[in-house]
Amino acid sequence: PGGALPMIQAGCLDGVDEVYGWHNWTSWPLGTLAVKAGPVMAHEAGFCILVAGKGAHGSAPDCAVDPVVCAATLVTSLQTIVSRSLPSAANAVVSVTMMQAGETGNVIPDTAKICGTIRDLSPQVFEKVKQIMQRMASSIAEGFGCKATVQIDSYYPETVNDEAATEVVQRCARRGSLPLALTDEGLPLMGAEDFSYYLQQRPGCFFFLGGAENSTQGLADYAGCGCSPRSNCCPHGTSYDFNDNLLPYAASMFVKIVEERFEAQISDEETDTIFQHGIALAMPKSIMDFLGRFG
Repeated sequence: PGGALPMIQAGCLDGVDEVYGWHNWTSWPLGTLAVKAGPVMAHEAGFCILVAGKGAHGSAPDCAVDPVVCAATLVTSLQTIVSRSLPSAANAVVSVTMMQAGETGNVIPDTAKICGTIRDLSPQVFEKVKQIMQRMASSIAEGFGCKATVQIDSYYPETVNDEAATEVVQRCARRGSLPLALTDEGLPLMGAEDFSYYLQQRPGCFFFLGGAENSTQGLADYAGCGCSPRSNCCPHGTSYDFNDNLLPYAASMFVKIVEERFEAQISDEETDTIFQHGIALAMPKSIMDFLGRFG
């Protein structure tokens, strides 16, 4: 999933010199901008391991080569890849997130499947994780008399910020009528992002705007909410609620980036209008007039 690659293939970066993007994140309070040069989000890969044994009735496990017990042992063993085989400075995650086996409670199945995700910040670490996973799956399966087939698919690459572009974002965050508190605490995140493909093609910066607040208020207010407490659930969580109070900060940041990189002058009145009304999908008229000169 993700639209970056097809957009790049369709020519969206033609004539583009730099790229900037942002993500909302509730690990930081509203009014905070988190950014750093270098990796800020991880490379993502997915894995599935099919364990093949021999099924039998659940009352006669001696007649089976049980793939469920083998897969369960493999699940716990995979947790040692990061903790026992990688240096502590090598940021990596191996999570088993799915296990499937059998269709009824009294039959040992022929196969069991486990799937999960791998996150890392360097190709070298990823290669080592792959090698260990392959070796571990094969040896554990052999010990149980089973056979393991491992499939590992690489998805999004690391999201890596250009140093000069990161400095642009940091300068813009500090100035103007909507200054933001800067931090790099908590970075890099081990989530993944298809904006990484843009950053492979052009220098740029991907930053995070904090969205945590104690109560629902301001632009996020709605009829009947009564300033109720916010969940501040992480993005993609089941109780996530986007904080609309982010929008003026995001719009203001892009205005300031355009102002700096194109040497355009935007009045304080126009910037204040963005803050007061949350105009996130429209640039001030002075910027639109300026960009119009470039066709």
